[in-house]
Amino acid sequence: MERMTGFDASLLYMETAQQPLVVGGVLFVDVSGLEVGYFFEWLRTELGRRVKELPELRRKIYDSPLNLGHPAWVEEYDLDITAHVRRVDVDHPGDDRAVFEMCGTLGSRPLDRSRPLWEMWVLERLTEPDTIVVYFRAHHAILDGANGADILRTFASAGQQPSARDLDMVRVEAGNANPIRLLAGGWWDFSVRRPLTLARLVPEVAALPFTLRRATAARKKSDDPAPEATGTADATDDLVVVPRAAPFTAPRTRFNATITPHRAVWGASLDLGEISEIKDAFGVTVNDVFLAVSRSPPCRWAVDSTWGSTPASIWPPTPIYWPPRSGRRWPDCWNSPGRRRGRRPPGSADTWNG
Repeated sequence: MERMTGFDASLLYMETAQQPLVVGGVLFVDVSGLEVGYFFEWLRTELGRRVKELPELRRKIYDSPLNLGHPAWVEEYDLDITAHVRRVDVDHPGDDRAVFEMCGTLGSRPLDRSRPLWEMWVLERLTEPDTIVVYFRAHHAILDGANGADILRTFASAGQQPSARDLDMVRVEAGNANPIRLLAGGWWDFSVRRPLTLARLVPEVAALPFTLRRATAARKKSDDPAPEATGTADATDDLVVVPRAAPFTAPRTRFNATITPHRAVWGASLDLGEISEIKDAFGVTVNDVFLAVSRSPPCRWAVDSTWGSTPASIWPPTPIYWPPRSGRRWPDCWNSPGRRRGRRPPGSADTWNG
């Protein structure tokens, strides 16, 4: 049994019927190169063997009404792969629009918390011959985007012979359920660790009114000409980030509406060669480039439709992945997302200061 981290547990606490905290990916797979041909039952059997090497897909929630701490992860030793890998036929005509609409319908379904928090749908009967679509969904509490990509790469190697899983299976287990350990650890967290954590937060909470006052004062000063406009900017100006608006003063947009459980999925094509050039030029990963590109359209829409030429700036957050430090033990190293904010001046469609 492994106690959940505070971050993983918070993702479970914040989830509602209208706000499922599930990450997913859509893969178009060419099956024409399979020597044995494509059969769904064969594919599901191979994926079931690959799950043995992926501990994050074999763990499930373990909790009790008497537990005063965070829930725990336990091993699902008898994982039923048929409950996680299923297939569905795409609606006519089977084009990309029909595929994404089907993914949106499947993505609106909540995950069963009595099982490991993931599922995979295989979409068949597409217009393009010898092609299937794999729609993978998993709860954010068990993985983030970077680890999800690693899992899909492991799944993609199914069918290789000889299989490393048969020769030397990797068994990193969460362990069995232990009610005494669950309750004792929950009592310790509630009576000792949480009071100490709250005590450390008191100074930050006490300083919050002063932080808000400084932000409001900075907003009043934003009406003054910017250093760039007066020609007095120096080389260090891009390293100093000054708030341009007080908290909770952003204008309402079309996104400020009631959230429903229904989801929409869509996709776009990018030139992998261009992405690789950007990656090499800045010394980052493909995932970093993709995240930077994906945040641009909503910000461009906000500039054109909401703020226009007003002096307020946009502060779009970009999710980033913090690689686990060496020596971190499972499960702490599986979910390591972070966030970074970069200022974007209004009216600038493609220029970023981050």
